[in-house]
Amino acid sequence: ANVFRKAGYFSTILSGTSDKLKILVLNTNLYLLKNTATSGDDPAGQFAFMREELGKAKTNNQVVYIFTHVPIGNKAIRSPYDVTFVDIINEYGSIIKSMHAAHEHVDRFRLIYKDGVETAQAFQIVTPAITPWVGGRPYPRNPSFASFDYDEGDYSLQDMVLYYLDLANNNANWIKLYSFRETYKKSISISSLSEILQKLKDDKEFFEAYYRRMWVNIGSDFLKGCDENCRKTELCLIENPKNDDLDKCLPKEPASATGLQPLIILIAILALFVQLLL
Repeated sequence: ANVFRKAGYFSTILSGTSDKLKILVLNTNLYLLKNTATSGDDPAGQFAFMREELGKAKTNNQVVYIFTHVPIGNKAIRSPYDVTFVDIINEYGSIIKSMHAAHEHVDRFRLIYKDGVETAQAFQIVTPAITPWVGGRPYPRNPSFASFDYDEGDYSLQDMVLYYLDLANNNANWIKLYSFRETYKKSISISSLSEILQKLKDDKEFFEAYYRRMWVNIGSDFLKGCDENCRKTELCLIENPKNDDLDKCLPKEPASATGLQPLIILIAILALFVQLLL
C-alpha cells in the first residue's frame, strides 16, 4: 500500500497459485513523452522496485505477469527510460510469463529483444479499450475488451478472446471478434508470436486480416486499408521496443493508415447510447 501511494505501482501474489504467480503493476505514465513532471535516472524509484521484485521472484522460483498502462514501443515512453525498461525486462525475461498494456486502443503485440540476440526474451500484449474515443476525438474503432485463459500449472497464456460492440450497426450486444487459439492454432508465447510476426511479413492477406482485427473490426466503410509504408510501420512497432531502433526501422515517408470519419463515428456512438437508454 505504501508503494502504491508513492507513485501508483505495486506487486502482489495472485491468490490460489500457491505463491507461484506474482503480479507486477507498473506506472509507465511516469515515463510518458509528454510528462514534464518526472526527471532523473529513476523517477519515483520504480526501476529499482522492478529489479527488486523481479529478483525476489527469481530467487523464490516464481513467475511474473506485468501490467502497465503505456506499452513499451511506439515512442510513447521517452528516452532513456525506454532503454532502462527494456534492459530490465531482458534481464528477467526467463521468469516473465506475459506483459499486458493498453493506451493505444488497438489490438497489438510486441516482442522484446536483447541487443545482439535474435530470439525475443519476452512479449507484451496490447489490448484495445471500452471507449472508442482517444484524445477527445472519435477514432474508427469499436469498444472492446479481452479475456485471457492461462495454464494453472505453469501460468503460460493459453488463449485471448476479444469482444466488441458493433457501433456501425448500433448493436448493443457484445460480440466475439476472435479467439487467439482458434485463429492462429497456437497458445500465446514468444515462439508463437515470433511465427506470427514472420507470417505477417511474408503474407499480405494474413497481415490484412490482422490489421482489421487490430482496429476492432470497424468495417470496410471506415477502414481504407494499409499501404506498404503503413504495413512497414506496424511490423517495425512489433519488434523494436527501443526508440532509437524504431526510428531506424520506420519508413521515411509517413504511413497512410486508417482514414478517419469522425462525424459518422460520432453519429454511430450517439445512436448506440440512445438505444441503450430506451
